[in-house]
Amino acid sequence: MYTNRYRIVNKRRFFASIISVLLLVIIAFSLLINLTIEASDIGTEKAGEVYIVQEGDTLWSIASKAQSKKDIREVVSIIKKDNTLASDQHIQPGQTLYLPYSIVGIK
Repeated sequence: MYTNRYRIVNKRRFFASIISVLLLVIIAFSLLINLTIEASDIGTEKAGEVYIVQEGDTLWSIASKAQSKKDIREVVSIIKKDNTLASDQHIQPGQTLYLPYSIVGIK
């Protein structure tokens, strides 16, 4: 004859336990993903120069100083993309810009 070995005495405590376990699993999973992402980012630092914007600088003037053999419009586009600048965003004096070696002319 079948007998029920386990019986839920307190339903609130049971559901609270289930929710707690699920939260712990979600937290552990998110930490694992975060560590995996950080580990994959190791060694992927960009190679290039850091340029500090001076008073009166524009993206065009910075691109022309880069001494690149590329078209200046392409250099401006690369600077915008690598520094996540919006197309209408203005640069400010003291702002730090990353200039990759591909446009600086250094290999």
